[in-house]
Amino acid sequence: MVHRTLAIVLFSLSSSVVAQPTVKPGTADSVDMSAVVLRAGAELYANAVKRDDIRGAVILVARRGRIVFHEAYGWRDEAKTVPMRKDTLFRMASNTKPVIATAVLQLIEAGKLGLDDPVKKYIPSFDNEKSSGITIRHLLTHTSGFRIDSLFLKPLMAKSKEHPDAPNLRLEAARFGGVGPVEKPGTSYSYSNPGFNTLGALIEIASGMPLERYLHERIYQPLGMKDSCNFEPRADNSRMSAVFRREGDVWRVGWRPGGPPTVPFVRASGGMVSTAMDYAVFCQMFLNGGTYGGKRLLSEASV
Repeated sequence: MVHRTLAIVLFSLSSSVVAQPTVKPGTADSVDMSAVVLRAGAELYANAVKRDDIRGAVILVARRGRIVFHEAYGWRDEAKTVPMRKDTLFRMASNTKPVIATAVLQLIEAGKLGLDDPVKKYIPSFDNEKSSGITIRHLLTHTSGFRIDSLFLKPLMAKSKEHPDAPNLRLEAARFGGVGPVEKPGTSYSYSNPGFNTLGALIEIASGMPLERYLHERIYQPLGMKDSCNFEPRADNSRMSAVFRREGDVWRVGWRPGGPPTVPFVRASGGMVSTAMDYAVFCQMFLNGGTYGGKRLLSEASV
């Protein structure tokens, strides 16, 4: 069992949503919510921490762009000496994927990728009988037919005269083309980390930029997500939460701040580091139909 201390961001849509709100503090009453119910719900998490069912949580609830609840519970270290804070940084795991999908859609809007383009158009290793039918749409919707059960093929590529910068995202994603799908693309759903890592490689190819730089310049910076990045060593590790794994009745640390990254390069299936507040801003951009703070990141059609 894996337990990451939690960053919980809850949003509510309503027909009376204020046009293009930004995320700001507010009161429950002002957006037709109950402060009593919110506190009761949060108490479930506080009690879970007391029972040691979870080690910690940050909860942020917003409606119509107004933050009506934002609190931290528990601990972010194994010794229970470092309290969780509202600005704690988390390894966001697969919450990375909506950010990657946003980047892909931006490049589609810019005409640098096509939603129904075959991946082989950009990554030659996909140009074979098995993989030639996989499209960008398939990767986005987890219908590529891939059944690879790890982030990347193991072992990762070693440095060589031909590939002195190995391992890296583009080289590792290219290996998926040789493996190919197990099911015909577009006919079945199976959650695919390799599929999204392939999308990360496509972002680099289409933009001509490293994935991390693209996400920073085209998503995080315009949204003011100053605490977000995509590689643990570049995050403020003094504010990071550990990652806990439960073995029987005992919590063990699977990763602690300052430790080596899970993968030695920026990936797209996971790897984002962020706070509840930063991710709330990202979510609000979608609720606003693709804009935030007067800046449009996506068209309404893409959203």
